[in-house]
Amino acid sequence: MHYKDDRVDRDKLEPAARRVDDLMLMFAGTGADVVKGSIWITEIQNGIDRVVNPKAAAALHAARIDTDSLLEAMVLESGGDRAKAN
Repeated sequence: MHYKDDRVDRDKLEPAARRVDDLMLMFAGTGADVVKGSIWITEIQNGIDRVVNPKAAAALHAARIDTDSLLEAMVLESGGDRAKAN
């Protein structure tokens, strides 16, 4: 069945999903740590890159845009420089 491949991709994305939760909690909290956020976003994007299922391509592309936007918002809020965060 084709659902077997979906399960494999979901398992690959599980660690990235946990990091997304961590980022949301950090961003919603009192202090955004741009360095930690940048590291977590790299972990998320590495997880996204491991998925090769073409059915997920659009959603994963949107997720990459969202994580970049979140990091940008964290940098702006902290008054930092995005180049330093990357």
